[in-house]
Amino acid sequence: MEGGDFLQNDAYRQTALPVRNRIYRYLYEAKDFCSRQAVANACGISMPTLYQNLSDLMEAGLVRSSGEEQSTGGRKAQGLDIVPDARLSVGIAASEHHLRLIAMDLRLQELAYRVVPFALVEELSKPDSTALVRTLDAFLDENNIDHRHI
Repeated sequence: MEGGDFLQNDAYRQTALPVRNRIYRYLYEAKDFCSRQAVANACGISMPTLYQNLSDLMEAGLVRSSGEEQSTGGRKAQGLDIVPDARLSVGIAASEHHLRLIAMDLRLQELAYRVVPFALVEELSKPDSTALVRTLDAFLDENNIDHRHI
């Protein structure tokens, strides 16, 4: 399947989604190096099931290889990690005096922050105003944030 098409196939999604979620959540919450074998063991799944789901997660750009573990002999284990900027979150907070915009990645790392002065907040509050959309677009563009990842 190409470019995340697996996400569009409902039958496949329904059966694979819980397993894929377990894998992703394990990688997201992991503090240390994660080998494929460790992920399979922790998620209670077979290696073939892990490989199929990892293939789908990697194809969707959500998971990546993250280096190798030191080896005392034999093949070095390849690590896995989430791709923190695969999806982004943008928050907007309005107060009486200003508007705050923040963009964060999946690891909750701040990517950008901006405070908008009060004069623009008045413009944003008009019912027919597109100022908020323009302000958000400018914020994303100024910080090289891909709109498709939000």
